[in-house]
Amino acid sequence: MKVNKYLISIQQKGDPRYDQFFAHAAFNEADFKVFGVIGANLPTRDYFNLGVKNKARPLTPAELGCTLSHLKAIEDFVNSDADYAYIFEDDVKLKVDFNFDQELSFLGKGFILSLGGVSLHICKNVKGKLSGSFFGKPLLRVDKNFYDCIFYAMGYALDKAAATRLLEFHKSITVIDHWSLLLARYPELAYYMCDLLDHPEVNVINQSNSDIEHERQGHATTDMKPRLIRLLVLYFSYRFFKYKKKIMKLFLASYPDNRA
Repeated sequence: MKVNKYLISIQQKGDPRYDQFFAHAAFNEADFKVFGVIGANLPTRDYFNLGVKNKARPLTPAELGCTLSHLKAIEDFVNSDADYAYIFEDDVKLKVDFNFDQELSFLGKGFILSLGGVSLHICKNVKGKLSGSFFGKPLLRVDKNFYDCIFYAMGYALDKAAATRLLEFHKSITVIDHWSLLLARYPELAYYMCDLLDHPEVNVINQSNSDIEHERQGHATTDMKPRLIRLLVLYFSYRFFKYKKKIMKLFLASYPDNRA
């Protein structure tokens, strides 16, 4: 089993977040490839074509830079001879004694394994089927009816099949952690969650520790003003989906440490 390791960061050696990441005993700087695109430094034409053109809500420069960084890492993985890849953002902290020798083949072909976020507030209602453990932590295979509860790209592992689908999906770029859209397009993919990483909660991220959040604070969403009939269709579709989820909750498991 060959594994590639990637860090998504616009920081450099000597910067606190960069150095804190490699202070983890499991993370040897020499083993990682680092990708970091600064969206604000992109030429205007590139930013428009990639992040604005044909978008209902344009990506902020930081969102675009982050997404491009992940995609560069994924493309490097696809073009390599590695079997799997681990991709981390630089603001994560380990909750377990981590190593890269853990076998991943038991997850099958076409998987994304989120290494953190499942215990954070915006993911707390996620449900699925418990599928053993990973580093001693419960492993949850997320049910398709709860893909709307998964967020974050703080750290994840994936295989070549999933990586290829990710690159196909992002030919029209969207924010990297819009997992639900990816999984809806490619239902053959499996999405797992495990609580191995810590990360600031969205509600405590601010402009001092997140370029993305700094830009989002001034980013008004587009008012599409849908016609009344479309609004009614969306409303009843949403209500049907909510009722379906209530029924599915009776048959699915929560992540053990979550309060749902």
